Amino acid sequence: MYRVAIVDDEPWVLKGIRNTFRWDDYGFEVAMETTDSQEAWEYIRQERPDAVVTDIRMPEISGMDLMRKSREEGIGSEFIIISGAADFHYAQESLRLGCFDYLLKPLQFEEADAVLKRLHEQLEAAQRQKDKDVMEALYKGEEARIEELLSARGFRRQGKPLQALWMESASEARLAEAEGWLEGTGHIAFRADPGRTVILLAGASCIHSALEARWLAADATGLFIGVSRPSPGDRGIAEAIEEARSALQSSFLFPEGGVFLFRKESLPELRKRVYELCSALQQPAGEHPIPQYESFPELFRKKKAGIKDVIYFWNQIVSALHKPFGESSMREELQFMDYEELTARFADFEELCAYLKQLALPAAEASGADANFAVNENFGQLLEYVDSHYMEELHLKELSHRFYINYTYCCDLFQKTTKSTFTDYMTRLRMKKAELLLRERSHSIYEVCEKVGYKDYAYFNKVFKKWYGLTPSNYRKLKATY
Repeated sequence: MYRVAIVDDEPWVLKGIRNTFRWDDYGFEVAMETTDSQEAWEYIRQERPDAVVTDIRMPEISGMDLMRKSREEGIGSEFIIISGAADFHYAQESLRLGCFDYLLKPLQFEEADAVLKRLHEQLEAAQRQKDKDVMEALYKGEEARIEELLSARGFRRQGKPLQALWMESASEARLAEAEGWLEGTGHIAFRADPGRTVILLAGASCIHSALEARWLAADATGLFIGVSRPSPGDRGIAEAIEEARSALQSSFLFPEGGVFLFRKESLPELRKRVYELCSALQQPAGEHPIPQYESFPELFRKKKAGIKDVIYFWNQIVSALHKPFGESSMREELQFMDYEELTARFADFEELCAYLKQLALPAAEASGADANFAVNENFGQLLEYVDSHYMEELHLKELSHRFYINYTYCCDLFQKTTKSTFTDYMTRLRMKKAELLLRERSHSIYEVCEKVGYKDYAYFNKVFKKWYGLTPSNYRKLKATY
């Protein structure tokens, strides 16, 4: 809810203003109302409400003076000036000071509704921009800028321990409900993107257990919450948020949702099982049975594993399989990956394990058929689909089923046809389009990120820099056409 202060030296007019505007219907709450303009100024200066509705003529401090003093002190509250007469001089001065609207008495219900609707839309747009500014500073690692932006919104860490939360859901109502679980914690929330909220808590002890209990009680399927470790007072905000974002990737194991705490290391008991599996894989071909990869998803979930365990699992198996595959065409598909690359390549842990199982099957069983004309025709259609839908979230397993091609054989076809993996092929398409959009300057970098299919600005920034040697912002400065 946006906070409003109402100021008028006449009590009956003050009551009329309160009753004319439908505050609740448009997302506002009257946080303060007074007939004393000096009291109003003290409130505005200390609390910085989102909006002020004030009479223009009052003793001591006029409505115009309230707005002028606010602007001089850098207070961004929106002002709605109410006047008893159409005074051109006052109207002109109020507009010069950035007044949101200038209304004449007596107030009309329809006019009040229209003003509140427009004010809500403007405040929402301004809030989204502030949130984007914070996120951009986070991705660039500009700690001083982050502190400045958060301080402007009333968040002051003052050396206290810090914890970050990264929440995602397709339901805006779910996100709002989850933020409500933190009532009374003194937190600050900002929207990174649609369906995503980032929250900071200063002075909080570990909140993971409490959030997990609330998630279970609410049966909050479809809500994903990543939680950073409680950090000491001198630790960076960007680092805490990155931990929360990393923890959220554990949804790779739990697609129904949940609350995931960041862990720096993989679980020892799972490392032991992976070691046993890798030892078997390194035996000569034919001397060990095909690993039961399909048992690992249940085991990982039972142990409450996280994304760190998945990364360890994949990279250890890649290392174990590297020598047996030698120079085969599958070698390019067996790359060491971090969590961003893994979650971009596979939809979930089940798909990753299914891929490894297919890889272990004898070649004839895996392909199921010769590479005949029909299969190649289907693969051509698959490529055309990818070329025109690269901005969507695509997974090769789903595409191979859609175009009736065995998954492992489809990986092989990508190697032979495009000389790259599916992931690299998608990245190349997206990077070429991103480069063109950045040169044009008609879209913000956030918009470019979304248009080429990346939901995560940080990951887009990382991939683009790896591809072109420059961050998107620096590339635009050097290459953009005006």
